[in-house]
Amino acid sequence: MSHKGGSAFKPIARELIFDIDMDDYSSVRYCCEGANICPKCWKFMTNAAMVLKSILTKEFGFKHILFVYSGRRGIHIWVCDRRARSLTDYQRSNIVNYVTFTPSTTVLRYSLWWFACAWNDS
Repeated sequence: MSHKGGSAFKPIARELIFDIDMDDYSSVRYCCEGANICPKCWKFMTNAAMVLKSILTKEFGFKHILFVYSGRRGIHIWVCDRRARSLTDYQRSNIVNYVTFTPSTTVLRYSLWWFACAWNDS
């Protein structure tokens, strides 16, 4: 049911979800562009997911994190802790701003690629 001027339904909780799409990394990968993805690209995705998991667990203390394949070109990271589910929009926005990283330089491209290779060889 809804009332004039708005909805009567308000969520009481919702997961904190992050979306990592490969096309967001086009500035640092050199194997593919845009929505195109190859096995090398998944090294970037794996590293991004592991870095985000590390920040979420070490900086924010979250424990219940689920990685979900989001389709052809990405990963969704669901934080399912009770505390995360009760965050306000403002708090969510601040967490997103804290963890947002936009790679764009040649040096960074090399560093991320090296890290991706080292991570997946171990």
